[in-house]
Amino acid sequence: FTVCFFVLGIWQYLNRNKISSLLANETYTVETLNGKSVALRLNDILFIRSDDNYVDVHYLSEGKRNKIVLRSSLKNIESQVVNRFSPIIRCHRQYLINTRFFQIKNQSSRSMLLSLKKNEDQVPVSKQFVKQVKKNLSVNPN
Repeated sequence: FTVCFFVLGIWQYLNRNKISSLLANETYTVETLNGKSVALRLNDILFIRSDDNYVDVHYLSEGKRNKIVLRSSLKNIESQVVNRFSPIIRCHRQYLINTRFFQIKNQSSRSMLLSLKKNEDQVPVSKQFVKQVKKNLSVNPN
């Protein structure tokens, strides 16, 4: 009986990772506040930072890092690209990150900082998101 739960747990984990990798290759068309639309691949997004009614989308294109500024709220972008299988999660009121590209840099009882794996960019983690970030970074260790 215990073995059954263990096997079911492994199956769910593998299934989630399989679905996550399939969805990460998907291209999402994001609608902005001014009616324009932009196509984004989840695999290419590094992080998204909000600044009032604008967001900076940092992404990779042909191995090079780029940034695009969109007139949109972070909540609007989040509602279009984040789902339970997505590698994109919220870690702060100003940030969405792609867990595939981040690692924990500093952690104390009061705060946590993440950094891009191949860069020095740092992103703060709000207390309310610490548990979720730890869980998602352990699911996507690469």
